[in-house]
Amino acid sequence: MGSTDKVSNNEGRLIFHSNYDKTPINADAADRVNLKETINLCRADDGYLTACSGWENLIKVKKIVPYTFCIPQHLWDHIKNRQPFEYDMALRFGMEFDLREIEKGTPGLIYTEYFHTMMYLRFATYLYRIATDKALTAATELLKDSFKIRVAAHYKNLEDIIELTPAGYGIFDQGRYTALATNNRNNRGPIMIGHRLYQMIFKKKWNRQAYELCRTEYGYQVPTSEENEILNSKNW
Repeated sequence: MGSTDKVSNNEGRLIFHSNYDKTPINADAADRVNLKETINLCRADDGYLTACSGWENLIKVKKIVPYTFCIPQHLWDHIKNRQPFEYDMALRFGMEFDLREIEKGTPGLIYTEYFHTMMYLRFATYLYRIATDKALTAATELLKDSFKIRVAAHYKNLEDIIELTPAGYGIFDQGRYTALATNNRNNRGPIMIGHRLYQMIFKKKWNRQAYELCRTEYGYQVPTSEENEILNSKNW
């Protein structure tokens, strides 16, 4: 695989090639990477990370730029309605990373196909692990405090703001919500935030170098729903 670099920020730790593929993402996706819009990140006593407002005088707050998959508002709304557990865990996953810190440590990385492939595949592994964990209730406890992630969806149009709030049990009852988590477990990962969505956003298939890294370093497994897709390396 060659040598790798590591970046740690918040709870998220990145392992990536020192000679990573620097092919840039398309312009529309790049415009959704806005390092100026931040959220307040609070750390509760139980160790969970929570995005919060109004707690600045109560506990230590850090401003971060979370990872939001370059997904526009209308697609986030669709995912929230169809797969609320997957949606909630995507918000939780995104808060583990501060794009501003990553950009400071490795300039240009967050604007590459390599990086976003790595993040989508890392989320797939993260979601499968959370959905398989017997402590599912503990994982969803982090959503007990209402919060909002507010970031610019398109850098050239700062009025185009995406606002993301956890679904929790508000859309479905707890049984249905837990059943959706079971679906993610049985699928070995995401049902919606996967390869098809990545291709829709970035107009490309997975970056091959990042894909191989995630298989070997992060234990990525192809979700059942994507097994029939032909990942022909000649087309990457």
